[in-house]
Amino acid sequence: MIRQRIFIIISIFIIITDLTFVWLNHQANQKDFEREITRKGEMAFASFDRYLDNTYKSMLKLAHFVANDQMVKQKFVAGRQAFLEDDDKEAAQQRNNLYNYLSDSWHALQKRYFVRQLHFHIGPGDYSFLRVHKPSKFGDDLSSIRHTIVDSIQNNQEVTGFESGRVYSGLRGVVPITDNSGKPIGALEAGSSFNDIIQDLNKSLSSEFAILLDTDYMKETMWQERLYNFYRKNPPVNNLYVESATSNFVKDILRHEDLDKLRPQLQHHHLEMFNQHFVVYSKPLYSYQKLRDNDPKPVGYIFSWEDITPLVSLQQEALMHNILFALIALIIIELTLFNGLKITTERFEKAIKNANQDLQIKNRRLENFGRTLSHDLKVPLSAITGYADYSLTLLNSIDSSPAQKEMHESLHNIKQAGLQMDALITNLLQYAHAGISDKTDITVTELVQKAQKNITENIEESNLTVDIQQKQIKVYVNEFLFTQVFVNLLANSVKYKNPDLDPKVSIRVTTQPDHRIIYYQDNGVGIHKDDLPNIFKKGYRARNISSKIEGFGIGLHTAQKIVEDHGGEITATSTEGEGTLFTITLPLKGK
Repeated sequence: MIRQRIFIIISIFIIITDLTFVWLNHQANQKDFEREITRKGEMAFASFDRYLDNTYKSMLKLAHFVANDQMVKQKFVAGRQAFLEDDDKEAAQQRNNLYNYLSDSWHALQKRYFVRQLHFHIGPGDYSFLRVHKPSKFGDDLSSIRHTIVDSIQNNQEVTGFESGRVYSGLRGVVPITDNSGKPIGALEAGSSFNDIIQDLNKSLSSEFAILLDTDYMKETMWQERLYNFYRKNPPVNNLYVESATSNFVKDILRHEDLDKLRPQLQHHHLEMFNQHFVVYSKPLYSYQKLRDNDPKPVGYIFSWEDITPLVSLQQEALMHNILFALIALIIIELTLFNGLKITTERFEKAIKNANQDLQIKNRRLENFGRTLSHDLKVPLSAITGYADYSLTLLNSIDSSPAQKEMHESLHNIKQAGLQMDALITNLLQYAHAGISDKTDITVTELVQKAQKNITENIEESNLTVDIQQKQIKVYVNEFLFTQVFVNLLANSVKYKNPDLDPKVSIRVTTQPDHRIIYYQDNGVGIHKDDLPNIFKKGYRARNISSKIEGFGIGLHTAQKIVEDHGGEITATSTEGEGTLFTITLPLKGK
């Protein structure tokens, strides 16, 4: 039975350890998995940022190349002058001249620089003079939406950034066009799209990309006609318009219930769709104006996603291998443990059997010794009580006198003390042999009174007073043994009394649902706080009295042993110089 319990307890510990190993290993693999996923996302967006930076540089290079052409500059200056003078006919003529000059090379520039639009703007402010990519659209005031153009003309410096216009949203590289004095009079914008960037990235990486624009931002900038055409061909999903994407799967992502989790800054999220696993990375997209003004609200998002089903399968396979390995190890350990416990317990059982045999021999010897000791102690005690009784008989035949009365009382006390010691020896021998027995219901008052009779002379000499409250409350104890508890406590209160005070003991009893509590308080010399933990140890004496008062350090140890064998507890608290409180807790009858 014991072997089974030990086996079960150790097996539970091994199983917990095994499961902990599997869990820790899985957590380590999970962290590696997360690091790999994070690395892929960081690499994808780092590549995206490099391509974006190169695109801005290409747009600026193209814009500078065209704007520095003297024929282009001459025709633009002439067209701007006509525009400012409201000479529409001359302005149109110069616009056509500029378009005709550039039209032959426009397609070559598109292929070489991946440029989508070339747009001349007149300053101050921003008036569209010529859209080389859409020459029929001109003359509109773009000052409220084309912040790249306004800042480039106003600050006379090149500007790059993402911005939505009336026709397209895209990546802008803007350079100012100056007159002969160097004063900016307009700007030339070369624009590209995200599409070329994400298509190239898709070829070089295993990741898919999509550029998503907020529909509110598009409404603020684009012509309604353009929006209608965009939305008709490619309807928005959850207020996000797919500006460009390497795969239409992005719309399935946008319809996913966890979409809101994908929008925070530089986050990745694991999605399970169509029995496949995908990791989706998101990064906010800011327009030139938002970045310039430190506006935290994005105009859209850059999404990148990748099929990680193979990685997830490897993760799950690693977990199954860990579980299988742990299971095999558990079986081997359990078999080894079972056989080891069997061999060990057999050896222990044999050793215990031998020890029990030795113990039984020693117990029989101790029992014989107890009987001999009892006989040897009781013979002289019988003689003492017998002679005391005989002396009392002789005294009764003598004429009464004060001395005779005093001798009669002393002999009577000797006889009673002898009878008490005889009963105590009988109970102590029985207690040592079979434990506590012969319990009875008795009041604490009776126990204390019996204890007082045993040390009457000491009490009278010291003027000890005992105050007992709750006099009728009973406890369920062995009368003789528990009397000895109070004998030891009272004797200590007398022995270690405060020299400046008459000794006084206060006893009160309280009742709890399943036990009684006896509080024994004296006004003696008290016990030093460092001695309190040790006062119940056999042979221990407190430092403040050990060299002044004789004693053996056995009384409190005996009292504690008797209380504990009654199923109770005794504790002490004390303040040196003020007295000691002993608290005895005893179970109720039947508890």
